[in-house]
Amino acid sequence: MFRRITLQKNRFHPLVIATLSSLMFSCASTPTLKDQIPGLLQKTAPGSTLVIGERHTDLTHTYRQVEIINALIRRGDRIALGLELVEQDKQEALDQFLEGKIDKEQFRKAVKWNETYAVYESMIKTIHSNHGKVLALNSPRSLNRAVARNGISNLSKKQVSQLPPNFQLGSYQYKLRFGGVVPTDHSKTADNLFAAQCLWDDYMAWQAQKFKAEHPDWTLVILSGDFHVAYKLGLPSRLSQRGVYPVTTVSQSYYMDQPVNERPYIEFHPKWGPRADFIFIDGDQE
Repeated sequence: MFRRITLQKNRFHPLVIATLSSLMFSCASTPTLKDQIPGLLQKTAPGSTLVIGERHTDLTHTYRQVEIINALIRRGDRIALGLELVEQDKQEALDQFLEGKIDKEQFRKAVKWNETYAVYESMIKTIHSNHGKVLALNSPRSLNRAVARNGISNLSKKQVSQLPPNFQLGSYQYKLRFGGVVPTDHSKTADNLFAAQCLWDDYMAWQAQKFKAEHPDWTLVILSGDFHVAYKLGLPSRLSQRGVYPVTTVSQSYYMDQPVNERPYIEFHPKWGPRADFIFIDGDQE
C-alpha cells in the first residue's frame, strides 16, 4: 500500500496557512492538471526521467508536483526524487534527516533552508516512506559561487576536479535566452554567470546519469527552477548529452514572470520550439 503525499499546514508560517488551505481544495483538483495526468503517465514510462519546472516554494506549483508524484506512486513506480535545491555535498545531511538521525532544524541549518522550504519536507518524507530515494543534485555552493565570480578558466585545480566530466557550456540559443533574463553591462560578468548557470544544469545531469546507470528501472523525478527546464535548453539538453533518456518535461511558470519579448511565444517559440511536453502557465495575462 502506498502512502499518499500530503502537505501539512502546521509546517507553514501562519501567514500562508489561509492560502495553503484554499490551494489544497482548488489546485490539487485543477481540471487542466487532471486532464493532463493520463497523457503524462503514458509519456513517462516506468524507468524514465521526468523533469518538473517550478517557481521555488510556490504552493501552486508544489501541489501539481504532489499530484503528479502521487499518480506515479499509485501506478507502482519506484521513485527517486532529485532536488535542485539541495547541493550534492549535502546528501549526507539529507539522508540523516530522512532516517531520523537529525531533526528538522538541524537539517535546515545543514542545507541552508528556512521555513519557506517546508513545502518540500512532507514530499521527501513520503517518498522515503514509500521506499524511494531522495537525491541532492546541485553543484556545491562554493564551486558555483567561484564560477560565477571568476569564471571557469580561473578555478583552482581542486575546483576543476569537482566539475562534471567533460563539462560544456550550454548552446548559443540558451546563452541568448539567459542574457535576456539576466542582463549585465559587463560581458565578462555575463559569461561567468552563464557558466555558473550551465554548471547547475550539467552537475544535475551528471548526478542523474550516475543514478540512472545504477538504477535503470527507477523513475527519476527532478524538481528544478523552470528556467532550467523551459524550451529544453538547459537541464533537459544536458541530460540528453549525458545519455539520460527518455526525458519528459513539465514547465510551470507565471505569465508575468516571463521577459516581455517572450510572452507572445510562451508555449511555442519560433527559434526554440515547444516550451515543454506539458505546460502550466499561471496568473493573468495582459
